Amino acid sequence: MLKKYVSVTAVLALSSLSYAGQIDVVNETTKEIQVNIQAKGNKAHFVQSIPVDPFSSFTVEIPRLNGKTHYSIKGHISPFTPLSQCKDLSVEKNYRVTFQNNHTGTTCTAEEEKADSKTTEKAG
Repeated sequence: MLKKYVSVTAVLALSSLSYAGQIDVVNETTKEIQVNIQAKGNKAHFVQSIPVDPFSSFTVEIPRLNGKTHYSIKGHISPFTPLSQCKDLSVEKNYRVTFQNNHTGTTCTAEEEKADSKTTEKAG
């Protein structure tokens, strides 16, 4: 009986750490974008290259954020281009993130993708 309890507890613990948020990217720029994913509350971050293709995707996982579940995304094309940030995103949710160029630089807009429908909600 104890053996079953330990194995069930281990499975539950591992499943709670396995969250991964799907990011569907819409790249409306004409260049590759370097996206910096920064964990909220610690210095964990990683960089994801987004191709020139208009549609791509990647996942954000808890281990890459040193155990954190919330993060922000900044995308930039060059060090001289101002950029905006999509804030307060969660690995427990999926998002459609759109990058656009305008006269002020590269903008980032995140919308939560609902699993049960095609509707979206804007995120930070």
